Amino acid sequence: MRAVLSVVVVALFGGACADSPEFSTTQQNLLEHNRIATNRIATNRIATNRIATNRIATNQISTNRFSLNANDTAALLADAEGRELLQYIIGCAISPAVTLEVDFQGAHYVFSGEVGLAPKWVDRALKDSEKRWVSACLISRVNKYEVSVPISIRGPHKALTVTADEAADFTVEEGAFYGDIFRPIEEPIIWIACRGRDQAASESFALDDRDCTEPDPANPGLTKCGFTYAGDCADWAKPKNPYACKKWVNHNINNGDCGNGDDEPMHDGGYYEKCHDEAGNGKWPHAERYDEVLTVFLMP
Repeated sequence: MRAVLSVVVVALFGGACADSPEFSTTQQNLLEHNRIATNRIATNRIATNRIATNRIATNQISTNRFSLNANDTAALLADAEGRELLQYIIGCAISPAVTLEVDFQGAHYVFSGEVGLAPKWVDRALKDSEKRWVSACLISRVNKYEVSVPISIRGPHKALTVTADEAADFTVEEGAFYGDIFRPIEEPIIWIACRGRDQAASESFALDDRDCTEPDPANPGLTKCGFTYAGDCADWAKPKNPYACKKWVNHNINNGDCGNGDDEPMHDGGYYEKCHDEAGNGKWPHAERYDEVLTVFLMP
């Protein structure tokens, strides 16, 4: 599947969000041709909808293969911002061939699947790994600025297969995203980003509009989008420097440990694996490891 998304997302510290897309009795105006999404979600919207989001994670998302579970999604269906967040969640989780419909307060809504990171959610509650996959997808689509930027999301999941054309078109490595937005309400949301090779090298091209893997000088330990900053995803230069991810997987080049700073640029449809919530030197004795990681590439 071609997992290319177009992102217009405002981060927690990025100010007000743009107007929400209109919903109709046929389908909300979110998904465009080739499953490219126009995103207008904010990190604070995820945070303020935690109770409603956690509730839907503990139950199946549909009452059958075509109907959205209105009882559990009512809090999100009640306003435009909640419906928008619900579409992003469904878009990340459900396969592109599936749409879920619901009648709510006199209106008919249709939510389309897009990526397919947790397709079994239509039949049962989310498993822990699926929660982290959906979380990584939502986190990767956050943008500090209100600008539409196409992104290619990649990772060790069968729904994220990258075509040769996509790998050739999207060659600017921004970084990787991972975490868990479905944490218990009394515990903080986990959203983590590590900085990719091109983002670490310069601020140019589409990277000008994507700062969620860039450390925030005003808030040490956080990125400019308010995520936990895990450092560089890999060791880009010697002597040995701390880095976040243990492994890089490439389609056509030998896979390797992220600690080798002499590796060639890794722009052949590859992605990071086994990333941590803090930087290490090839070992992370006190860090939490995440296997559900999405690596984001941009067009030059």
